[in-house]
Amino acid sequence: MLFTNRIFKPHLGQYREIDDNDSSSSDEKDHLSEISIQTQKSPNRRLNFAVIAATAVLGIILISASFSYYVFASSTTTAHSHSFSNSPCGNSSAEALAHGCTFDQLTWAWLPPYCPHYANDDFIAAAQTLDHAPWRYYIDPRKRTPATGPDWTRVLDNEIPVYTEKREHLSHCVFLYLGLGQIIREMERGEDSVRYSPKQVDYGHLIHCKDVLLTALKKGSTAEEGEGWDDVQTMAPNV
Repeated sequence: MLFTNRIFKPHLGQYREIDDNDSSSSDEKDHLSEISIQTQKSPNRRLNFAVIAATAVLGIILISASFSYYVFASSTTTAHSHSFSNSPCGNSSAEALAHGCTFDQLTWAWLPPYCPHYANDDFIAAAQTLDHAPWRYYIDPRKRTPATGPDWTRVLDNEIPVYTEKREHLSHCVFLYLGLGQIIREMERGEDSVRYSPKQVDYGHLIHCKDVLLTALKKGSTAEEGEGWDDVQTMAPNV
């Protein structure tokens, strides 16, 4: 079952490059106690190519799965019903909480109680697994001013922007594909109605993530490190 969620403005619905003039400050006194996202100073480190390669392979596999999903969904008329409901979580963080909705950090959207958070827990846990540090977010990308509790009320109401690191962006793309794979898995199990949000299956966003991952992979492949882009190191799978 597909539902729409308009709590976030369209231009804030996906990641974008930081503009030279991007900066922000916060003076909000309200605190969204139900939501806590830890922040700390970011160490400078280079993304490990092996990790990027492994996650990109997963992404490429799930790109193929997403294609299968759209073919499957377009040919299914009775097994899965898609119902549309306008703004099930309202249009502010206060309304979302009042409706019993919870924030999905992977897709940056409020989800109603009846919608699963596909791959969201995996995405949050990956920060500690990969770098032993939580995902970090900033209200000022130049000064690296971390977003704190009071800032998140304004962020989640789209009053101020928030910025993140490259490692979070790339990981977001990988786990977005994993979430899509989980949706397909539920369909293959024969569920009468599989619920998901538009952001979880946005094809334009999937194309964006494909481009981001491939670009990062190519930039991370250097002959000096013995990981050239055209190195022969993988055997193709059996048909």
